[in-house]
Amino acid sequence: MGNSIRHWGVVGLAILALPALLKADPITAFGYQISNNTVITSGEPSAVGSQIQTYLRDNGGATVTFHFENLGSFTDSITEIYFQDGAWLQPPPGIVSSTPGVSWTVGANPSDLPGGNGIFTADVSLNSQNSPGNANGIANNSSSPYVQADWLELTFSYVSGKTFTDVVNGLNALNAADRLEIGFHVTGYKSSASVIQWGNTPNPVGAPVPAPLPSSLLGGLVLLGLIGGAKVRRLSH
Repeated sequence: MGNSIRHWGVVGLAILALPALLKADPITAFGYQISNNTVITSGEPSAVGSQIQTYLRDNGGATVTFHFENLGSFTDSITEIYFQDGAWLQPPPGIVSSTPGVSWTVGANPSDLPGGNGIFTADVSLNSQNSPGNANGIANNSSSPYVQADWLELTFSYVSGKTFTDVVNGLNALNAADRLEIGFHVTGYKSSASVIQWGNTPNPVGAPVPAPLPSSLLGGLVLLGLIGGAKVRRLSH
């Protein structure tokens, strides 16, 4: 009996450790999510825009952080990001962190959002340092389209006198000419698409979205449970 208790204690610890092995989605730290988007490139489906997930966080001081993901079934990659920031954000932004393999730098070519003439003027541009297959961009998860894959975070300082509330109000401005907007150039699906995002709503996301456990780990835990069960049965006899 003592051996069986010790054995199941080990199995229990392995099971209790499972949550620590899950990769939590960091968007739960962000209070707002961009709520509106439009695809301005002719012939591209609206879903190309809706799978770009943008969140923002008040850092409680003189900065705001933006978080970008690509969730959806269209296989593509965000390769350039543009800010029509007006009087709210101070360039250049700091590239805080990203998924390993995602590589970005300030400055893009073209310097303005493709197709945005007359409706979007970029004050800040960023480029993913493209490589063959857009490997450095923000790509979706091809095997599990709605599980987090690549992501990028940027932090901006405010223009003197501005606050997070001003940024929120700028995103929600009714007049597009007076609005803080974000532009994205997406490649890989058909040819390319340009997307504009604006507006925001309190982030509705609840519990973190876990990444799936590796199949080898799941198989090992199942095997461990089976071995433990067989040992208990032998000891009971």
